[in-house]
Amino acid sequence: MNKDNLERYITSNRDEFDEIESFNQELVWAKIESNTKTKINSIWKIIAISSIGLLIGLAALFAYTTYNMNQNFETLAGLTEEQEMKRDEMIKFVSMKEQMVEEKNIDINEFAVFKQELEGLDEIEKMVMDDFSKSVNKEKLVKSMLQYYESKARILELILMETEKNKDHEIFDDKIY
Repeated sequence: MNKDNLERYITSNRDEFDEIESFNQELVWAKIESNTKTKINSIWKIIAISSIGLLIGLAALFAYTTYNMNQNFETLAGLTEEQEMKRDEMIKFVSMKEQMVEEKNIDINEFAVFKQELEGLDEIEKMVMDDFSKSVNKEKLVKSMLQYYESKARILELILMETEKNKDHEIFDDKIY
């Protein structure tokens, strides 16, 4: 039934179907170009806005870290020259031991007890640094800080010694067998 209606419509309007419309190719291309330009412009706007947001985020992160670093320096400002020298020496010594552990590709996870000790010492260091600005008796806190560095250096040295001992045993075992 629908087919009959369609056929009747086509036959009654046959003249209009046979007529060819003029096609304006330039107008069509102009519309396509204008749509493309607006899409390109909107993409650039999104990129620009995202870049600005990223820059603002990075600036905020930089300001935050700078503020925290300055705050740590202010908390340690109560140290005497001698205490600062001792502290700096211990930091360098601990850094040297940490570097030696890294250079030898030692996996600290293999030494679970030592790893727990190091984590505990790191917690103690955080507490000492937090208490430093609040404390009246800075001398005790300085001693605690120095003890922290000494303990950390000792543990790292123990890790290095254990690694060397294990290597010596492996070499000895290889020679025997």
